[in-house]
Amino acid sequence: MRAVLAVPAMLLLVPAIAGPVAADTVAPSVPVSWSVEPVTRPGAPDRPNFVLDAAPGDVVEDALTVQNLGDVDLVLGVYASDAFNTTTGGIDLLAAGEAPEDLGSWVRLDETSITVPAGGAVEVPFSVDVPADADPGDHVGGIVTSLRVTEEDAEGNRLAVERRLGTRIHLRVDGTLTPELTFTELDADHSGVANPFAP
Repeated sequence: MRAVLAVPAMLLLVPAIAGPVAADTVAPSVPVSWSVEPVTRPGAPDRPNFVLDAAPGDVVEDALTVQNLGDVDLVLGVYASDAFNTTTGGIDLLAAGEAPEDLGSWVRLDETSITVPAGGAVEVPFSVDVPADADPGDHVGGIVTSLRVTEEDAEGNRLAVERRLGTRIHLRVDGTLTPELTFTELDADHSGVANPFAP
């Protein structure tokens, strides 16, 4: 599966706050925006997302760049998670409160939050520790940067909203593939009469 999260090189525009903007902030008022993309090394081509290859037991190291495109310092949460297919055929990542069980659980980040100065950028290193018993084939996840804010709806109700921006990680684990197809929640229905020759 070689699909991408909603946007390959993602950019988020959020109503923002006067002063440093941090996770769990209340009441936006000035524009806040940031971007997330894989680090570009000298002499290497730009990458819209991470495409990695590894063998079971390998440790793969890489990094992403988070750029603050706004005028205030930004404090963001950072975490990794598993990807899943949406009902519309796209790819999304598990919510922050859901524990990853596949690729997202193999990613190691040194920090769970970062401060990105106004107009500046921060490099976020990470490693992928591939388990020795990892299934061969494709594993998809991503690294997310998030800003949690409290907003009010039209009725004045206060809502906790997580603004997420991330980049996809596609990891192919070496090994012999064993394709299989499994049916779940299968049912059958029939309409007609007992006579097999009747309409």
